[in-house]
Amino acid sequence: MGSMKDIGLRVRDADAHMDRPEGDNAGGATTLGDVLAVLRRQWLPLILFTLLGLIAGAVHHLTTPKQYYVAATVLVDERPVSLDQEITASIPFARNDTSLLNEMQVLRSLQLATEVARRLDLHNEAVFIHPPSSLARDILSGAKDSLTGLITSDADAAVQGSEDAAADEARRLRGAAAKLQRDIRISRIGLSFSIEISYVGHDPALSADIVNTYATAYLDDGLNANVESTERTTAWMRNRLAELEETSTAALEEAAVMRRTEPDNVMELRDLAQRAATLDALYQTLSARYAQISLQGSFPVSNGRILTESLVPRTELLPNVWTGFGVN
Repeated sequence: MGSMKDIGLRVRDADAHMDRPEGDNAGGATTLGDVLAVLRRQWLPLILFTLLGLIAGAVHHLTTPKQYYVAATVLVDERPVSLDQEITASIPFARNDTSLLNEMQVLRSLQLATEVARRLDLHNEAVFIHPPSSLARDILSGAKDSLTGLITSDADAAVQGSEDAAADEARRLRGAAAKLQRDIRISRIGLSFSIEISYVGHDPALSADIVNTYATAYLDDGLNANVESTERTTAWMRNRLAELEETSTAALEEAAVMRRTEPDNVMELRDLAQRAATLDALYQTLSARYAQISLQGSFPVSNGRILTESLVPRTELLPNVWTGFGVN
């Protein structure tokens, strides 16, 4: 009987200890009893805040615009096309990362982004220039715009309205290209010479068009670079051929004059004849090479090819309840 009373006293003492204010236990460590006591006293605020957090998260999820992931893949050619490749054709080609990194810089360049923006008229695409945003961001943007509207003067609006239409078009195109350059993702696939062009956008069809146009514009850029290189080389060779023809003609004329005036000067006549023959041989070789390069220039070869084009995605990447919410 005494033992039962002792047990009851110890239980009551434990309950009293759990209900005791934190100040009474200031000198000791926090125990499980202290935590349970706090939870028992603050259960209502905890439940309310939890519900508010869930409601806020659900509202944010429902009002966050959908975003879609798209990607295209291009393969960089093993041996870059160049006019002197036939000279080094017998030398084994060692693949290195430098050429691939150079091609990735081309893909990341503002010039290529500008070409893609121009082809797709992105500076006039509202969903690209002003993408939809979540309710929270709309509220913040509205407050910011209201404050900016109070600060902006009518004089600024008048100056802006008087801009030349062509200049305004070019400015908006540059802005769209800069945005595209910032948003596009260029990455190497493993250790291969394949490059993935990826993008996350709000319009699935436009997003697919962006990466596919990027791949096409990249190949066209390489094609145009080869054509320009061929044109520069053929222009140089034309000038060189004209110089050789002029020099060879002058040597032949000098030899003819010397035969008439100095027929006994055999040594010098032999030198002139040899020089004329050398110039003629060089002219013939360069002329044949010029014809070959001109023919190659009429059938330019690209530096790579498209491995995979993006299809229009049917399911969104963001927002995702399990992996977090999209960031606009």
